[in-house]
Amino acid sequence: AILKEHPCAVVHGGVCNELAHVSDLLPTFRDRLGLSGPPVEGAIFGTRETVFVDSGPVQVAVIAQRWKLLRNGAGAEELYDLQLDPHEIAPLPATGPIAAYLRAERVSVIGN
Repeated sequence: AILKEHPCAVVHGGVCNELAHVSDLLPTFRDRLGLSGPPVEGAIFGTRETVFVDSGPVQVAVIAQRWKLLRNGAGAEELYDLQLDPHEIAPLPATGPIAAYLRAERVSVIGN
C-alpha cells in the first residue's frame, strides 16, 4: 500500500507538530495505508483541537495547541504557554479568556 500525503508524514525520524494523543496512532496508520475496518478510538493526526489528560487524583489537563491548563492534585490550576515555556517551568495565572475556554472544554468532556 502507498501512504497518503498528509501534513504529518509518518516517516522514520519524522516529527509531527500537530496535537495528537497515543490513541491517534491506529486511526492515523489505517488512514495513511488506506485500510478500512470497524471504528476505533482516536483521531487522525492533525485533526484534534484539544487533548485531555486525566491522571485521576494526580492531575487533569486540557491542551489546545499552544496552551495547557493543568489542575493538580491539590485542585490548583496552572496555565502554561507551551510555545514560550515548553518545559512547563513558569505557570501563568489561570485567569482570562484562554483559561476560561480551556476550563469550559475540560468541564464539557471530563465533567470537572
